[in-house]
Amino acid sequence: MKLLDSIQVGKMTLRNRIVVPAMNTNYPTLEGEMTDQQVEFYRARARGGAGLVISGFSYVHPLGRGPARMLASYDDRFIPGLARWAAAVKAEGAKACLQIAHVGRRANPKTIGAQPVGPSAIAPAGGEVPRELSAAEIEELVECFGRAAARARAAGFDAVEVHMAHGYLLSQFLSPYSNKRGDKYGGSLDNRARFPLAVLRRVVDEVGRDLAVLVKINGSDYVEGGITLDEAKATARMLEAAGAQMITVSASTDANGQMGVQPAFFPRGVLVPLAEGVKSAIHIPVAAVGRINHPDVAEEILQQGRADLIAMGRALIADPELPLKTAEGRVEDIRPCTACCFGCIWRVGQGGELACSNNPLAGREATLKVVPAEQPKQVLVVGGGPAGLEAARVAALRGHQVTLYEKSGQLGGLLNVGAVPPHKYELPNLVRYYANQMEKLGVKVVMGKEVTPRAITRLAPEAVVVATGGIPLALPAAGEGFGLQVSEVLGGQATVGQNVGIVGGDSVGCEVAEYLAERGRRVTVLEMRDVCCTDIRPENKRVLLESLAKLGVEIVLGAKVVAAGEGTVTYEQEGDSKRLTGLDNVIFAMGAKPDTRLLEEARAKGLEAYAVGDCAQPGNVFAATHSAFDVAVHL
Repeated sequence: MKLLDSIQVGKMTLRNRIVVPAMNTNYPTLEGEMTDQQVEFYRARARGGAGLVISGFSYVHPLGRGPARMLASYDDRFIPGLARWAAAVKAEGAKACLQIAHVGRRANPKTIGAQPVGPSAIAPAGGEVPRELSAAEIEELVECFGRAAARARAAGFDAVEVHMAHGYLLSQFLSPYSNKRGDKYGGSLDNRARFPLAVLRRVVDEVGRDLAVLVKINGSDYVEGGITLDEAKATARMLEAAGAQMITVSASTDANGQMGVQPAFFPRGVLVPLAEGVKSAIHIPVAAVGRINHPDVAEEILQQGRADLIAMGRALIADPELPLKTAEGRVEDIRPCTACCFGCIWRVGQGGELACSNNPLAGREATLKVVPAEQPKQVLVVGGGPAGLEAARVAALRGHQVTLYEKSGQLGGLLNVGAVPPHKYELPNLVRYYANQMEKLGVKVVMGKEVTPRAITRLAPEAVVVATGGIPLALPAAGEGFGLQVSEVLGGQATVGQNVGIVGGDSVGCEVAEYLAERGRRVTVLEMRDVCCTDIRPENKRVLLESLAKLGVEIVLGAKVVAAGEGTVTYEQEGDSKRLTGLDNVIFAMGAKPDTRLLEEARAKGLEAYAVGDCAQPGNVFAATHSAFDVAVHL
């Protein structure tokens, strides 16, 4: 595979063309110091076989910090921590690169303790008006980037990447969307590129003899009045002439974060045309990024000559061993990224630490290891949904003898119905991964049989993991076939009429609404709170709501449903009683409550028993796999 071929980037010879791009993790300290968590997370990706590993965003000036917990490179005191990170990555055979950047107007005033700065006094989406940088301040920031690059050299890095994308400071200067200056740093592309080019030249002068110098740019801003691909190509030519030795082509600004880290609404490789366009304009290597989550997709891009390297962020969060498994011909063993954006993007955006719905070990490499059990046990796992499958996988890895019972005829549980709505086509890959792991790890899978308390006595396990799911919540609904559950609708067990009401406006209810509306149904969603889709990333919510609006789905907020039956749903809104009439069905998307019946029976028999997934606490795939992992890793 070309993906596994070595490639020369400046003075670096990369062992393959797989790049771990910079990601915001929230692992560093509030002071910007390196932590063991940050080191071990990236060490695992280097050990997994990636060719180039790029650190998380490191800010070159105190006013350049974005989230509260980001790496810092603006002072010499950060060199020892950065050196520890670089040494860990290089010890695993990868090349280590420090990304240096400044968020500019996207800074949070509460975080930096000052007014943000930018090219012009124009507020970003959802932010505050920044202070326009003076020419003298711009020149000082050029020096800040140069000094940060020098610290990368002192810390033992192989490369430095200058961040000029994603609507951060250098990107803000490049883009007419955010740069309205009337001096030599604004107006024409040559003027808008003056500051970014000065930064690059300063970095090249500082470390170009010792380190490879890389740049990340937007191939398009995807906003009106922003950077276009033609401008990106022209910028890339300037960057090459100024000494850049590799360019990664991404997208997005403060107004459209979904273009920078794309949810499953977008096709795989959505940004590759931008990389292809930039590559056609220059001679140095170009890296593509954006929903490239499988080695076959990456290989096709390289074979078609559309890029020279492939940056895979979320795919390598989900499975850091993707490169090794690809090289060993074990592609079926790669744990897939399903582009849910929950643990890696939404959670981080809420101030939490980076994690992964499909890989519960991600971010916990410094404190958790899957090691052989001191005393292997006969373990019974009841339920073949994501929680049961993850519990069985980890228990088997630890050497336990595992038997998994699933009462239906297929593994996957709610993943199967969750894969039915639009844009959820990645979920079956997770089911296939788990089914394959059950076979490879020797888990005995028994299908089509429900486990009863009597069966537990007969099977005589030494430990029981109960993953039987939750009991869906619903209101009494008069009329045969009128009140339905989401699983009945998406699973094809129910007949749905033309006019449908959905009770519950979080992501499940809205996704079912989209599914039905695409099939010509007239749908109204009733949500008791004043907002909907609170359980997904804001950018994902925006795309979903735009789709619902185009499909004519009505969303009624502040609507507390009190009764349902005979074609009518009665609800209270702002103290008034209202009715939704003429319905053929009402679908309840109200969540679930834990089903602990089997757990209680097992414990009553004196067995070591645990509940995981929805029967412990109803939630999403992230909650299911993490609860299962945490039980099995200590079983």
